[in-house]
Order: sequence, then C-alpha cells, then structure tokens
Amino acid sequence: MRNAEAIFLQGDRSVFDGIGFSPAVRAGPFIFISGVIATDDGGKVFEKIEDEFCAAFDNIVDLLGAAGATMADIVAFDTFHVTDKLLPDLYAFNEARKKYMGAPHPAWTAIGVTSLAIRGARVEMRVTAYIGPGA
Repeated sequence: MRNAEAIFLQGDRSVFDGIGFSPAVRAGPFIFISGVIATDDGGKVFEKIEDEFCAAFDNIVDLLGAAGATMADIVAFDTFHVTDKLLPDLYAFNEARKKYMGAPHPAWTAIGVTSLAIRGARVEMRVTAYIGPGA
C-alpha cells in the first residue's frame, strides 16, 4: 500500500500473511477498520447477542488504540446484521453502542445480510475514524 500503514494487534500478522487482510489501515489522518466479527477466546460465537456486540466494540477499541485513536474519533461505521428481525436487533445493538459511543454520533448504516465469514456470527462492524490534520 502506498501512503498507508497496516495496523495489527500485538504484531499479529497471521491473517494478513495468510490471505492478505489488514485488520485496520491508517492513511494520513484516517483509520479504516475492516469488518470486525467477535468471537470468544476459543474462536466460538457468543451465545448472547449482547455479548457479541460488546466484544466487537472491545475489538474496535483495541484496534483504534493500536492506531493512536479512540472511539471518539469514529466519524462513520457500518454494521452488518444476520437476522430475520433487524429492528429489534438494532435496539439491542444500540444499547451496547451507548456503552462505547456518545454524542456527537457518527454516521451509521445498518444492513441486514444472510451470512458472515464466521458461521453463527450475527454482527460485523466496519469503522472509519478521523484523527485530525497533521496526524
């Protein structure tokens, strides 16, 4: 990548090296976080959807931190939900989101999908953060 730097947690480049995937990329004052799907320490999906939402947000907090940013730097995010009841799931998602994000709220697009890359996962989150000029 020209003019961009891949961001990894604790130097873990296994997915990057294996399939050419960067968990996050910093380009100037912008940080782009690839879709985050949360699993427990054993790589399994969470039983409770609220736990899955919070774990995804925790992963985003960690990636932003590795890039020198915080949740307050998020300007836009997209969420992809595997559900046949999108509106009720969005209410639950919003309750989890409130623990991590406050006003002013970033732009947000929520999209219903049929599946994600990890079987049984119910949400994937993609984030764009802006850390200001001269970053």
